[in-house]
Formats: sequence, C-alpha cells, structure tokens
Amino acid sequence: MEEFYKCLFDEGEHTCFAASINDTKVFPLDKDVPGLAKFFCINPLNPAHDLAPVAPWHGPDIPRRADINCVSFRNFLIEGDFLPISEQINFIKDIKLPYSTAVFSGNKSVHFIVSLEQSEPSKDRYSFVSTALLKKINAIKRGSVDASTKNPSRLSRVPGIIRENGALQELLEVRTRIPNQQLYDWIGLSDIKEPSKFKKQEKGPWRGVLSSRATSILMFGSKPGQRNNDCFLVACELARAGYDIGEAYEKISRVIDLTQRELETTINQAYITALK
Repeated sequence: MEEFYKCLFDEGEHTCFAASINDTKVFPLDKDVPGLAKFFCINPLNPAHDLAPVAPWHGPDIPRRADINCVSFRNFLIEGDFLPISEQINFIKDIKLPYSTAVFSGNKSVHFIVSLEQSEPSKDRYSFVSTALLKKINAIKRGSVDASTKNPSRLSRVPGIIRENGALQELLEVRTRIPNQQLYDWIGLSDIKEPSKFKKQEKGPWRGVLSSRATSILMFGSKPGQRNNDCFLVACELARAGYDIGEAYEKISRVIDLTQRELETTINQAYITALK
C-alpha cells in the first residue's frame, strides 16, 4: 500500500485514520496504518494543533480531523453507488476523468481520488474546484456521484481492510498525480467565473445568524425521534448562512447520531431546498 499513500501524500505528512466516521485522531503517515482503521482523511492535517476547537473535549494542542486543520488542499474524492461496480469504473474511464487512485469500498462503490501536482492555495479555492468537478460529472450523468464529498477533510476507504460484511476494501489502481491544468481543462474552469465569495478571507466561527433552535442542536445534539428533522433544520440554516455542504456535514455529524447515508441524504435535500 506504500505506493498508494505516496501518490496522495508527501513525506512527513499526517492524516486521520479512523475506525468510524466520527473519529478525528491524527497519525503520521510514516508509521503503519492503525489496526482498526477503515477510513482515512483524504488531505493532510496539522500534526500538532487544532486551529478551531469547538467541543469541550477538543483542545488547541490536540490535533483532529477538520477542514480548518487541513494543511494542504491536494486531493479530491469522487464516489457514488449509482451503477454496478464494473459500470462505475467504465463510466469514469469513458468520460476520461483524470484520476490518481481507485479503491473498491467493499460495498456498492469505488472511491476515485484526484490528486493534484500542486495543492490549491486555500480551502475556498479547493471548494470552488471541487464543486465544479462534481457538477461537471453529474452534468454528464445526473446523480452519478455524491455531491457531499467536496470538503477537504472527507474520509475515504483504507485499502486492504476487510469490512464487517467480509468484503475487501480493494486497491484497484494507482496512477500518478494530475497536472492542475489538465484537471481544470477537463472541468472547463476557464469558462467558469470564480465567485468572489471563494476568495480567501478571514471569517468568524459563524457566517450568518442561526436560530436559537439550530444553535442549541449544534451545541447539545438531538433527541431520538427528532434527529432527521433536526438534521434537516440545521442544514437548511447552515446553507442560508453561507456554509458549504461539506462544512455542514462536518458540524452536524459531530452532534446528530445518524448513519452516513441518512446524514448525506438529509443534508443534500436540505441544501437543495434552502438554496432554491
């Protein structure tokens, strides 16, 4: 698997290896993958600090997986279970998407990662490119990939691990990093005006005002029987407040106990509704 990680990360970098989607602990990449790890964060993370601790158990000297703690914006995750596995691979190759690695999730999807030769200069620029990339693929085949995979601290599947269902998370292919211009040309970025809101800027912890109800949910969580409704409410408010969908997923997944699929479906629908 050394070839896989060398393609995605530089020497000396750190990332999160996780047994569940809620784990955030950061590990060096020059050590063995932790034994229980099923997921890894697709971009490298600050190895020493948390730049924005938000929960009582967080601390400035306790590194964790979060968008704000990414130290490089190099890798983009493409994933969707819209077609049988073999057809997913054929579709991505037929549209000539330049990608660097491909891993079978052990269930219904293949995780493709586009790793750029040069990291994007900021999270906002990364979000702009990621959004444009996913829109381009979904424009070719509607609903073909998951639109919630666009944040830089997203988790992907660790290759070589056996899932609970007995299936192998199999490494299918390792290529090389992609020249930035090659990806931009494939997306058609020269024809897309970069919105001013994606330019690098200093922001406070909240971009817009949330209701007391949404704020309470983000602080204290949600009760059984209310989780889907609360997830939808908070996601709608975060969308209107200016957060991108990846940030909303990160915030909500920390405090509302739903499956990954339930979170993604509810948050996606909330963003569609809120931004009409």
